[in-house]
Amino acid sequence: MIEVKTDNDWNYHEKGSNSPYQWNNKNFNANYGGVPKNVWLHIVPEVYQTLPLYSNLGTKGVYVYATDMNIAGKSATIHLESEVRNDSKSAASVTLTMSNDELNISCSGEAVTLQPGETRVLTVECKADGIDWWTWGHGKLYDIISTLRNNTDGTTDEVVVTTGFRKTRFAEGKVWLNDRVLMMKGYAQRTSNEWPAVGLDIPEWLSDYSND
Repeated sequence: MIEVKTDNDWNYHEKGSNSPYQWNNKNFNANYGGVPKNVWLHIVPEVYQTLPLYSNLGTKGVYVYATDMNIAGKSATIHLESEVRNDSKSAASVTLTMSNDELNISCSGEAVTLQPGETRVLTVECKADGIDWWTWGHGKLYDIISTLRNNTDGTTDEVVVTTGFRKTRFAEGKVWLNDRVLMMKGYAQRTSNEWPAVGLDIPEWLSDYSND
């Protein structure tokens, strides 16, 4: 059995400093009570990739980013960093692999040995060509698959990171996106989209309708 307790008090304070949370603002965060977003239960093997950036877990998770971006040539070096942990009682030899069919990339790092209870960040990088850059009005996304293989017992842990790639620059009082100056203007969307009684977890079509 899993039990969830929630506290939706607007006056909640951070325990260490007794100061209110900056995001806890009635103008931008509607207090619907309960659990207003989706909840996932992650079941992982004893040797696994950690969850991302949860302060209460103290984990880093899986991170994907690009360097050496050639916008005209549609190429870049794609980097994968994954924090992995061995919660088993014996040492395990593991290998980290990054892959994506659209970009035709599949590369693996060297096998490393994790001792019982050890946590380590493993890295892999691949040269990718034919990248469809994420840009204004064109939100191209890729599913980058991070696979951790336990060479000792043959089990795997797979994490899919959905992300886009773009080059940004802030200089001369301008914003550059993919080597072009971008004039920014737009609509400040609220978290609840101003839809009373619907809640925060609205479907994509309703979000698109609100933006239009």
